[in-house]
Amino acid sequence: MRKFVLFDFDGVIVDSLWLAFGTAQQVHPHFTLEKWLPMFEGNIYANYDHSECTDACKPAQEDYFSIFSSRIGEIVAFSGMPEVVRQLSAKYGLAIVSSSVSMDIVATLKRLGLDAHFADVLGKDVHTSKVEKIHSLLSRYEARADDCVFVTDTLGDMLEAEEAGLDAIGVSWGFLPKERLVQGKPYRVVDTPQELLAAIDEYFARTIAPSSIS
Repeated sequence: MRKFVLFDFDGVIVDSLWLAFGTAQQVHPHFTLEKWLPMFEGNIYANYDHSECTDACKPAQEDYFSIFSSRIGEIVAFSGMPEVVRQLSAKYGLAIVSSSVSMDIVATLKRLGLDAHFADVLGKDVHTSKVEKIHSLLSRYEARADDCVFVTDTLGDMLEAEEAGLDAIGVSWGFLPKERLVQGKPYRVVDTPQELLAAIDEYFARTIAPSSIS
């Protein structure tokens, strides 16, 4: 049975934290980093906090994504991730499950020369629930949950992966710090792209206990 690696995009493959936060502040001027980041401890669309909005806010999601999309050319890949993606795609099926817009992700992957390595890109336009998107990929690939692993930088993604029956591997270079990620009980949290490559191989080989966290 073929194995599949499902990736979050922002904060895992590309370094978009400050662009995303800056865009969120343009739409919601009262947001601080301390107020915004905890929204990623669950589903971002369920957690998005409009409770303190004023007349200065632009509450529509379209406002956020129109600003963000206009600046996607500024996004760069994390050092080492393009090579890791290339190496993984030689062994596993790869897909992206993201809260960003699919078209923007595809455009960025093409610019980075990585688009050919991903079989599917499922953004928020497909569904805002990552549980639903994971289920759709399992059905499409005729795969079992334990034939897949989800790579992410947020606690919310880990919780949605768990609900869909998947284990997660966390990366510490994204939106949420390691101490928050371990609360999602991932298979492992890694600190470098090369550690990620090794962790995925080990996960599918089951050479170490699934509960082990570095």
